[in-house]
Amino acid sequence: MAPGKRMTEAAKSPVEETKIDYAGSAIGCARINPASSYGAVPMLLKNYIDTGSVPVWEEIRQRIDNTYLAVSAAMQALDKETSFSGDVRRQVKGGKKLFFKPNLVSLPAIDPRTHNPVLWGTCLPWEFLSAVMRWFHDEMNISYHQMALGEGGAGTAAAAFTTSRLWGGRTVTTQALMEGKSGENYGGWGFYFARKYLAESHNSKHSDDPMQGYEESLSGHCLPPGQVSDKLLIYDLNKIADDRSDGREIPVPDGINFRNIIIHKAVVGGNPGDSEDLRNWPGCVLVNVTKLKILRWTPKFGQVVKVESCS
Repeated sequence: MAPGKRMTEAAKSPVEETKIDYAGSAIGCARINPASSYGAVPMLLKNYIDTGSVPVWEEIRQRIDNTYLAVSAAMQALDKETSFSGDVRRQVKGGKKLFFKPNLVSLPAIDPRTHNPVLWGTCLPWEFLSAVMRWFHDEMNISYHQMALGEGGAGTAAAAFTTSRLWGGRTVTTQALMEGKSGENYGGWGFYFARKYLAESHNSKHSDDPMQGYEESLSGHCLPPGQVSDKLLIYDLNKIADDRSDGREIPVPDGINFRNIIIHKAVVGGNPGDSEDLRNWPGCVLVNVTKLKILRWTPKFGQVVKVESCS
């Protein structure tokens, strides 16, 4: 149907009859019942951490499976409309990492003393990200070793310092805090459990292992993605000050307060014209997995996945 004609289609809603908007960005949607998905996971996870109960973990896995079905429906609908998967595969095959950027507003989400959920609702649920990563792996055949994860939460460094003191002075890196497990201690976000779910949902014929990269989180090492072919790594996007060579200055078009900003090379890639830097930092296909919210007193609405290229 011609675009001009499509714009004349009308749709009825509880508010009014209105024209369907075909001019904006394409979206894929799916409805998830929180009661059978991620709604109860925080307390189930506390139970699992405290008791090691296999049935409790199996319930968590089943809930993530339910989320995965909804994510698959939404992503498949989006791919049917935009055919984005072909471009993503080409760029990843060319050396870029599929880079997941969750929304971690305030940590810890898992209390490092009691394992109770803390400030629940301020961070993207790790279990939702698990479902998204599994879709890219299973449906697009992208290895977990071709993926990476990164975030730059404003309070993550302070939370890591506080957690270190709570655990008797043992150094807790910001990446370990994002993992949610440091040795025998638990607290932070929960990506370690995303790794566990992905590993247990993995086809045994595949050689990639989503658990590889966890030890690097504990040590806090920042390895250039171009030098790593067998790990799923976490990057603290705020840690550019530790090694200025990990960041690249980017001009801000029409910037008023800032003419330039420094962004981690794991996202934007290496310096143009420097072939070695570009090999070490090839850029990424950014999967921005955000959490919709308005104010602390209003209900949360759900999750959004946005895919874009960075180089």
